Amino acid sequence: MNRIDSARHGYEACSGQFDKQQDVLKALGLPDNFQSWFAMTVLHMWIYNARLRAEGLEGKEMKQEMFDHIWIDVEIKIHKAGVKTQLSTIMTNLVSAYYGQTLAYDEGLYYGDTVLAGAIWRSVHLADYCADCPLNRLFHFASTRNLMGSEDVDAKQMEALLVYVRKQLQRIDVADRAELLEGRYSFDDVSIL
Repeated sequence: MNRIDSARHGYEACSGQFDKQQDVLKALGLPDNFQSWFAMTVLHMWIYNARLRAEGLEGKEMKQEMFDHIWIDVEIKIHKAGVKTQLSTIMTNLVSAYYGQTLAYDEGLYYGDTVLAGAIWRSVHLADYCADCPLNRLFHFASTRNLMGSEDVDAKQMEALLVYVRKQLQRIDVADRAELLEGRYSFDDVSIL
């Protein structure tokens, strides 16, 4: 399998967590919309990429290909939503959000769970990079809450999400190198609450 196909499979493992982990969204009170999909996809890409960093040049190439795949996927979603205006602004905001989230997660990994929990909370619950985004039409709204979830997040919910992320990081840390680089890795079904 070539690197592009491997990266596509790796990316799909990350983006697929949004649909696969619907109980996580419900437990956290997150709406079923583009922003939640994007935040959860970036979170899982960061988990995958955190491990790929240890894989030298092959890991770097895989990370780049996976990065390319998220933007292909976003472009497809934009096209399906029929968005024809503000494309440049939407893409700029999403790219900035991607880098901001992954940097915040890196800081959390380095500085500890308090910083990581804050980064997750901001990225998942306070995301405002696409508040009026027409892409949210792609997804059924699971609730009538605002598009970004809620600023009032239960501490037990955040602790559960942090535990979920830590379990995923621990599992991917011991994953087989070939499985990762070939895009055959799959995330654990971890109950959040």
